[in-house]
Amino acid sequence: MTVATHVVFSNVLYLSTMTLAGAKVSPVELSLCSLGSLLPDIDTTKSFIGRVLFPISTVLEKKIGHRGVTHSLLFSSIFFFALLPFSFRMALALWIGYVGHLLADMITISGVPLFYPANYICVMPGNDDYRVRTGSWKEFVLLGVLASLFLPALRLNAVSIERTLHKTFKNMSSAVADYNKLAGNNRVFLHIEGYFQHTQGKVLGEYEVVARLDENTLLVQDEEGNLYSVGRKSEKIYPVKVYVSRYEPVRWHSVVVDLTGYTKKDILTLPGRLVGTGELLDPYTEKDPLVFYDTIKGSENIQILWAKPEDFPDDVVFLHGKVAVRTTEPFQPEKFSCVRVYETGGGMPLVKVGDQVKRGEVIISKKRQREITKMKIEKVEKEMKFTYPDLKTVDVEKYSGDRKELSRQLEELYNELLSLEDVTAMGDGEVIRVDGKRVVIREK
Repeated sequence: MTVATHVVFSNVLYLSTMTLAGAKVSPVELSLCSLGSLLPDIDTTKSFIGRVLFPISTVLEKKIGHRGVTHSLLFSSIFFFALLPFSFRMALALWIGYVGHLLADMITISGVPLFYPANYICVMPGNDDYRVRTGSWKEFVLLGVLASLFLPALRLNAVSIERTLHKTFKNMSSAVADYNKLAGNNRVFLHIEGYFQHTQGKVLGEYEVVARLDENTLLVQDEEGNLYSVGRKSEKIYPVKVYVSRYEPVRWHSVVVDLTGYTKKDILTLPGRLVGTGELLDPYTEKDPLVFYDTIKGSENIQILWAKPEDFPDDVVFLHGKVAVRTTEPFQPEKFSCVRVYETGGGMPLVKVGDQVKRGEVIISKKRQREITKMKIEKVEKEMKFTYPDLKTVDVEKYSGDRKELSRQLEELYNELLSLEDVTAMGDGEVIRVDGKRVVIREK
């Protein structure tokens, strides 16, 4: 066989073997396989490898002749075990290339002593008329057939037999199986042909897979970042044909973030979609979209399901919460200790959003309320003294009859006055919300 026939035969053999084993082949392995396909002819100076290594080939040709011990499984094992300590895959590539040369030579008229030192010449097929002479038209036909198989074998190895079959079937279970295998270190894209369940609009295009929802459902996003669930059980998109169209290698990073004290501004710093739970200061108005997948479910206690930071309302404040963030870049999220909510009770806030406060600092003044309550007390006392001029002082214990109602009012007003103390901060922190009902501080 010629050099070209040996190289192509061995590479097709190696690609087929690795594809069946589910292993990807590298250019280095193909190079070693090609080298292995030439090594058996080191026993003759007429071969390409013999001319390159002519001192060795000259000695071997004189001692053992062409197609002797070098064309045996015994001699091929020498190269395999020599390379094995460095890499099993590299040793295997060289060995399969070597064996490929032996198999190709078995198709020729001369055959090979495959099981040397046993004195048997191995050929296939047994009839000489069906075997090939080196350099004949039959060899060139064989080379053409092998060359036509090389690129399909290379492509099949790149996508695997299983994925090729899945791409042929184009069903949901096959797409989920392919995603499960590729998702760990890749961004995966689906080609979807189908329709929207609620609008019956046509779906045709490529979508990136965000997550697997169950064994028959995937969550995908379009170019604008809108999410859709894809499946056959009342999901947003019903797929008629679906398959993994491509994937991009990527290194994922997953970080758990404590959302306690986070506002919309803080959430926007998170570089990825969020999955988790949380308790909000104000109830969330849950959406009920007909087409898009709802990423936030619940009211005060919410479920966060692959939400983008932009999905949260502008006035959101997390009292508690934890989410996982999956992103391609590592990051260190900011962490806050707790959130304090101070009810104004009608008092006047003395701070605004963004202010830094210290422990003991007055943040809500009730001075105006105290003044109003004092005015009410004076009014009741004047009414009591006018109605009962014999009273020198306002003494609740001595009132009787109609005086009891006024005394009750007066007692309530005094108690109210005692309770109208200014509100002070319980710790150092940043003001993140101020409205007519409360002041919210995120403590350090």
